[in-house]
Amino acid sequence: MKAHKCGSYHYSEEIIDKPTRKLNEEVDELRDEICYKSINIKMTEDENEFLNIQLYRVITKIKEISVVCQKCKKNTDCVDACSCSYNHILCSLCIKDTDKCPLCREILNHEKCPICLEERKHIIDVNCGNNHRICKKCINTVLDTNPKCPFCREKI
Repeated sequence: MKAHKCGSYHYSEEIIDKPTRKLNEEVDELRDEICYKSINIKMTEDENEFLNIQLYRVITKIKEISVVCQKCKKNTDCVDACSCSYNHILCSLCIKDTDKCPLCREILNHEKCPICLEERKHIIDVNCGNNHRICKKCINTVLDTNPKCPFCREKI
């Protein structure tokens, strides 16, 4: 009896008949294939781990960049996408009282929010039934505190 490299045993030629020898060869091939595939799986798992780390770094960088005003470069929580075709990210100080985007000079179509009185790109219907409209920032505040229309006090 001889030991194979992966631990299986081979019997001498005189004891094993031809069909059994063929089965042993197939088993050896399958063991080699399993060994090869397990190595590939380990390599794939390592590559996935590396890619997940890279993805996390990219997402973190995007979050860092997204809270910076593209004009004044100040890091603030009050940034919003400009309504220009480039969707510049600007703080409320840089976009205040302008009819044009301060970066690309494109004419903006903003509406004034009746609560915060700021020029906003996204003015949303409150869904109270009376066509009252306020900005996204204000509606989030209203929904967090008291889900009623700030004008007619209807439930939203």
